[in-house]
Amino acid sequence: MYIWISRTTDLRGWDYRLELGEDVRVEVRVWKTWWGRWVRKPLWSELAPPVWVQAQDASADGVGGWLGHLGGLEVQQDNKGRGHVVGFPSEFLEAVGKLDRWDREQSSTYRELFALFFMIDSFKELIKGSSVLIQADNRALYFICSSGRTSVMVIHTLLVKLFWLCLDYSIAWDIVWLPRELNKHADELSKFVDIDDWGLGVRAWREVNLRFGPFDCDRFAAANNRLLDCFCALHWCPGVWFVDCYSRSWGEGFSWWHPNPREVPRILAKVRLDRARGALLLPLWPGAWWWLKVCPDGRHLGALVRGWMELDVSRDLMVRGPSGSFWSKEIPRTRVLVMWLDGSQPQPFVEGRLGFCALGGCADCGVTACFR
Repeated sequence: MYIWISRTTDLRGWDYRLELGEDVRVEVRVWKTWWGRWVRKPLWSELAPPVWVQAQDASADGVGGWLGHLGGLEVQQDNKGRGHVVGFPSEFLEAVGKLDRWDREQSSTYRELFALFFMIDSFKELIKGSSVLIQADNRALYFICSSGRTSVMVIHTLLVKLFWLCLDYSIAWDIVWLPRELNKHADELSKFVDIDDWGLGVRAWREVNLRFGPFDCDRFAAANNRLLDCFCALHWCPGVWFVDCYSRSWGEGFSWWHPNPREVPRILAKVRLDRARGALLLPLWPGAWWWLKVCPDGRHLGALVRGWMELDVSRDLMVRGPSGSFWSKEIPRTRVLVMWLDGSQPQPFVEGRLGFCALGGCADCGVTACFR
């Protein structure tokens, strides 16, 4: 609001009259309601001893960082021999995210603030009602967060979002500056590239849902390519149900799996163990070492499969990831299948069951129009 008033008076003068916009009205109501409390306390923190320690960083196209219980403080030297008090955790959790195109085009200070917001948003349930020591290697971010104000509107807007997020979850924090060489791990996480960062296109996903849906959880996903509100990811990020999909049971709900093909044997074993149900995306690779896990005789479907469909191979089949891996090609160089797996009710192995033969038909099963 201060920025808006300053710009309006500079252009129109103090006698200019106009109707307040909704954003300004909301901010006036906020200050009217909370002024008595805020005037008597620091902007971010009650200065309680920190329980957590966090570091984050932003690269040209991503953000990342780590969070852990504050295990202690130690003095570390930078490249110029100066000492800095650094908080370190006994164990830590990692968060990684990709920037949208609009965010990538903003200033480095904005991206650094977005990284801080991303971390708080990722771990808000974990750090709710506690205090955090935040370590940042960007001086502009340190000064903006220490004072709580900026003249850059996009940064101000994000700063306000961060403030409300912390207020809603009773998160108090203090920020300290560290040189870049003492923030290496967060820097590495911000540049992390997931080689399996792909997704299924909208058209293909609609066809899969019509055939096998509805689904309850996207087991191999990230915040930028998830197909369902409930998802698991490789790292912490906003909205993630839990990290590392193998770490919990798949027994509840109907899952969607679109993994790297090398994960197929592990997925099948987990489906059997948890008596899970879901649909698995995989290429038609009869020569792959794991193919016998799907088709025990190399041609016909095994006991876990209750249905299947083939997807049309086209440019919009996959949403490309940044890695340029197999699934990220514009047009996959193989036929692509979706198989309905059911570990709760294994089916007997019968040659040609469900009309599937990887050889396009054989003398044993009588299937004549499957694959060639």
